[in-house]
Amino acid sequence: MKLLTSCIAFVVLCSVSFVTPATISAQTKLNEWNASKGCVQQVTMDLGNGPATYEIPTLSGLECVVRNVLNIAVTAVGLSSFVMLIVGAFTFLLSGGNPKMTEAGKKTLSFALLGILVAISSWLIMLFLSNFTGVTSIMQFTIYQP
Repeated sequence: MKLLTSCIAFVVLCSVSFVTPATISAQTKLNEWNASKGCVQQVTMDLGNGPATYEIPTLSGLECVVRNVLNIAVTAVGLSSFVMLIVGAFTFLLSGGNPKMTEAGKKTLSFALLGILVAISSWLIMLFLSNFTGVTSIMQFTIYQP
């Protein structure tokens, strides 16, 4: 049973990781998003080989890294809760009337749903505080630069 559950979890995680790739490191390619957020800056320098344009990360690049890590964390929470829902459902369905396995499946389903509820409610609390107080900066990660 554990082998079946592990195989299903492995297949789901592998298939999803190929469908939704995301980068964790600082953005080093200059595109409209990075340029507008100040993640990288284009600098033309002559290092002896003639003038060349280089993309240099700025301090705001840390904001890009944190944004990417948070995007991946949100994706990981969603994927792990989905996988745990599937695992709990399979455990419950394949228990065969065994009370211990039925209870384990119920607990897994309950904790998966509780995890989803906590994740969504934390975002809703932040959104409520932002709208109630008018302080919208709590919804964005920025580094103070004088």
